[in-house]
Amino acid sequence: SSPQKDIVGNGAATDTRRRGSNVVMGAFARHPKFLGAMTCGNDNPFMSSAPRRPAPPALSDAERERLEALLDALPPPCAPPDLSALDGFLVGVLLQPQAVPESRWLPFVHDFDGGRAPAPDVALSPLHALVRRRHAELATAIGARRWFDPWVFDLEPAAPGDEVSPSEIVLPWIAGFAAALEQFPAL
Repeated sequence: SSPQKDIVGNGAATDTRRRGSNVVMGAFARHPKFLGAMTCGNDNPFMSSAPRRPAPPALSDAERERLEALLDALPPPCAPPDLSALDGFLVGVLLQPQAVPESRWLPFVHDFDGGRAPAPDVALSPLHALVRRRHAELATAIGARRWFDPWVFDLEPAAPGDEVSPSEIVLPWIAGFAAALEQFPAL
């Protein structure tokens, strides 16, 4: 698989290749501060307990790989997030006490550094369709107070024999969540 992007923006040379499936974040998700964040949002329709249409099916592995390829293919000056950071970002958007209009958060999907649009000849429809599906999937799970599978991936160690700490594994997801809070600081 391809190396994940440096989502922190500090230019550090890191090789963060995915190895296998998602890592369970049960302890993080059960943390009291996280649960407190999930219980707010009475003015956010994504957070209400009102019945709504079922979410679209979860993205398959092939669709997730397609999403990753679409993000990787965005030309400069765009600086898109990696999959974990995108997932954390979407959760940060959804947990806001007031719903964030798509027109405000969607530009950050193709440019975490400021929402710059790519050149007009770059087709964003396939990318946006997959992102909207993940957004809807997360919105349904969060609104119903159900567990969801965060896109957090095992990383390959920098050198043979090195270990990757759990904090390194969740860092991209947390950075994406923090980026959402930076752009939309109401939470």
